[in-house]
Amino acid sequence: MAPTPFEVSDVLAAVNESTSAAGARRRVFVTGVAGFIGFHTAKTLLARGDDVVIVDEMNDYYDVKLKQSNLDWLT
Repeated sequence: MAPTPFEVSDVLAAVNESTSAAGARRRVFVTGVAGFIGFHTAKTLLARGDDVVIVDEMNDYYDVKLKQSNLDWLT
């Protein structure tokens, strides 16, 4: 059986649902943050008030200028 594809909205919904019962601020480590999914996940976590530690190797899999733009927005 092939894995079920998912949408970015599914990932973001899971991130939003993962808040603790007390609504405490969390420190979250996000890899691949210059890419599409990592960027939007980090953006959602920041909007929620979490501390976000970001990492990306900045490879040239796709436009490095776009990746840099994503990082600039987050920092």
